[in-house]
Amino acid sequence: MKILKNFPNVGVGVQTDRVGKIDLLHFKKTGEPFSLGLIFDFGAFVEGRKGSAHFLEHMLISGTEKYKTKKELADEFDKRGCYKNAWTGPYSLALTQDNNDLEDLDFSLGMLDQFVFHSIFDSAAMENERKVIFDEISMTEKEKGKTSYYSFMKVLFPATAFEIDVKGTRESLAGITKADLLATRPRPQLFWKIYLNTTTLYNQPAKS
Repeated sequence: MKILKNFPNVGVGVQTDRVGKIDLLHFKKTGEPFSLGLIFDFGAFVEGRKGSAHFLEHMLISGTEKYKTKKELADEFDKRGCYKNAWTGPYSLALTQDNNDLEDLDFSLGMLDQFVFHSIFDSAAMENERKVIFDEISMTEKEKGKTSYYSFMKVLFPATAFEIDVKGTRESLAGITKADLLATRPRPQLFWKIYLNTTTLYNQPAKS
């Protein structure tokens, strides 16, 4: 492996490794990477299978009082080399982050606070995310494996969480309003689990 560049000020080293005709870049950062997540005991089956839980997931990370747009949020994570994600299941909704160093723990906890308590549910952002979910539904419809799976599960497990597509339908999504999402928004008593995982797998400084 060849040393390509070291950036001691930010504790990052870049190394390159050639596999055949492909150069692979390896970024190594000192510090202690960690994952942080918040999981709510609330999901698509709990809310009635209309897609509002999944819609809510999108809106929680689409703009807050401090970071008004998705781009502002993305820029704040990018400049720290951090990553955010969210997902919805039949019985749970989660907000997760992957971070480079425990020095960012306060930042990550602050972001969870922004997502849960200070999301603004901007009207333009709502319509944009509604279109994004419509596109997700279209993608699912084009995947024969997924459509067959949901049809199969509806026959085997009717009226259960197994047959749910958390995205809802175009018809149900079209009728969801800001008031619906605010009423659906998880409250503190719905907090189910918060986790913090750290790893030292990539916690070695780049060799110089």
